[in-house]
Amino acid sequence: MPSQSNGPHPPYSSGDQRRGTRFRRRHTPGDLVAGRVVRNAGEGMAWVDFEGEALLTNMSPCPAPGTMLTFEVLRTHPEIQLREARGAANTASGLSRQIHDFFAARSAFEARLAQGDHTTGTDQASFLQALPPGATELYARVNDCVRAINDIIREQRSDRLSYPPWLAPHARELELLCTPPDAAWGHAVLGLRTARFGAVQIRAVLRSPQLRCRVYAEHPQGAERLVPLLVVALPRSETSWEVESGRAERLPKRHRGGLPAELLAPIPPHFSL
Repeated sequence: MPSQSNGPHPPYSSGDQRRGTRFRRRHTPGDLVAGRVVRNAGEGMAWVDFEGEALLTNMSPCPAPGTMLTFEVLRTHPEIQLREARGAANTASGLSRQIHDFFAARSAFEARLAQGDHTTGTDQASFLQALPPGATELYARVNDCVRAINDIIREQRSDRLSYPPWLAPHARELELLCTPPDAAWGHAVLGLRTARFGAVQIRAVLRSPQLRCRVYAEHPQGAERLVPLLVVALPRSETSWEVESGRAERLPKRHRGGLPAELLAPIPPHFSL
């Protein structure tokens, strides 16, 4: 179990060696890692989710569950030792707050859509025109949060977050993270939640006109049929994409934190499908 160097407890080695092995494989001293507090374990300890892997971490006092923190890896042997990255704290804290606001605004907007019967368009213009009373203002709040998030990540990442609910009006929690359309090559991730497939991520590498993607879902059978949603969502939608995709796979732990967790995590050297 990782420890913080300024915590009240001595360093601990993980009781679950498999967890420690996975963390050590991914990280080396000097790395910055984002973690989300899952729950207080008592006695100055808390379960923290690092990229879909929960580890028991020294933390006193324990922040509220859901709090996003950034840590510097001090060492990985003989035990994992972390230190809260104060230099990144302001950016991480500001981004965490904006992501929290985004979730809240999106939930309010989608709750309004779920009230009563109304028609929805299948493109942005007709979708917005068909919004029920009061929903336009809620949608504007979601986009204000998206702009605030992109302003924070602009200096560190080339990709941008967007919220395209018209892609699948009966789905929820849509998120698109995509590199700019003028990039020679890039990547895109579309996240959403449906009643049939649960949480879904469609992850793609783009090298025009090729689009190579993998589909992950909580209930994967048949989820590959959602790939056209990503094709429509891409800024370069006029491109005639040559799509390469196999059958959907079960959503792995490393992607269960969702796109906001990827925004808070350090930028990997290569985009991972």
